[in-house]
Amino acid sequence: MIKSLLIVILLALLAGGAWLSRPSQEQFNVWYTQAHRPATGGLLDKALAEVQISNYLKNAQFKDRYLWTHVNHEGKTAYVGAFSRWFEWNAK
Repeated sequence: MIKSLLIVILLALLAGGAWLSRPSQEQFNVWYTQAHRPATGGLLDKALAEVQISNYLKNAQFKDRYLWTHVNHEGKTAYVGAFSRWFEWNAK
């Protein structure tokens, strides 16, 4: 009985932590921009990258679930966010 109660309490704490720390759309936009912005290159390369990033973010659909979030692009899940982190989904 006590073991079952402890498991339920720990699951509730885990779910609460996931709910409180699920990332937002603004956090995804910042993370994606930083992850895909080129560190080196010419002015033209950086400008082209900014246009591609802006286009991707404009066409991405952000879905907020209760315990996690995910980003759809072209009808497929591209990124999943949980516990304040973003993970690439179906990475090749």
